[in-house]
Amino acid sequence: MVQRFDARIRLRVAALVSSHAYFEDLMWSFPGLLHALAVGDPASAATRAAAQLVRAGAPLRAIAALLAVPVWTRALPPEAFGTARMRVPDTAEFAHGIANHLPKSPEVAERWLAFVAFAAKADGDDFALWTAREFDQIGPGAEPENLAGLALFAWFSARAHLVAGCVIGKPWNGKQSLGEAADQARCWIDRLDMPLYRAPYIVATAPVAFIDGFDFIQLGRAEDVFEEADAMCNCLADYAVTLSTGRTQVWGMRRNGERAASLEIVFHEAAHGLPELVQIKAENNAPVAQDVLHAAYRWLLSWPLAAEPLPFRDGLADDGVYRALMKPYWQAKGLVPWLPLGANGAPLDDARRGLWRLTDMRAARRRRRV
Repeated sequence: MVQRFDARIRLRVAALVSSHAYFEDLMWSFPGLLHALAVGDPASAATRAAAQLVRAGAPLRAIAALLAVPVWTRALPPEAFGTARMRVPDTAEFAHGIANHLPKSPEVAERWLAFVAFAAKADGDDFALWTAREFDQIGPGAEPENLAGLALFAWFSARAHLVAGCVIGKPWNGKQSLGEAADQARCWIDRLDMPLYRAPYIVATAPVAFIDGFDFIQLGRAEDVFEEADAMCNCLADYAVTLSTGRTQVWGMRRNGERAASLEIVFHEAAHGLPELVQIKAENNAPVAQDVLHAAYRWLLSWPLAAEPLPFRDGLADDGVYRALMKPYWQAKGLVPWLPLGANGAPLDDARRGLWRLTDMRAARRRRRV
């Protein structure tokens, strides 16, 4: 049984087991408690007192309380605990819920516990319980820190009054699957990029707003872009970086107040303010009718030459906006390593990559084919 503990602490485990029969009993009845004694500071008052209680045959619950080891971890095998203590929730409600989502084999127990511990630290008990439930769906190449994007999404989902919370389309509620939650978190991060990159940035506007029965509506605010993306079922909400330089604009076409198309135009420095049509799509990215396309090209021809070069800018994340958006989280959780303090150009890209790794099951499928 000693061999099932991490190799780096086996000598300490073996020493405890050989020192008293009750420590050997503990190895079988509560491996997590024996682990806590093995990795704890032998000079600390808590560790010494706990060891004395073990020798005295005290109730396991009392010893666990002294070392802050949740009693529900008694169900975990020695392989779960590694070389360091991992803090996990210790409420009666959590203990009741986690019983149905324990790791299915000793081989995955340490990884399971690491994900649950990170989820609890990055958000809270409900998110940790959900992570335990969804553990089998996590990609084999993912690390616990890859949960950061989902944890942020879950934390801000409960705080719609905050700027970062109010742009969430479908909040996390603990009922989604891992795939659904990751998709919703990606959408949220894309939408969060709008204020972060101060997009859209408008450098010019059309002199004509009505041609051939169509109104041309400039989507000049983040809210306009989100509304158009939702109504037309397209990916305009992902355009924050693109719209932050002023080189690209998006417009909506309306006929009798009804949405007819979404347009993307781009300005080239050599074109002197005359835009180029990049794409024009109907709802669900369907092709537009001929009359819609004809009106769009007539509208493009109405743009005048610019008298001065257009004031484009670099599309960089705004450090001040980023810190303002994330400040409530830092106030609650501290300056955590998975959420950098500075924007550094693309501050949420690590969270995006983590979401993809969480849901990437390709390695698992490759193993099954071998």
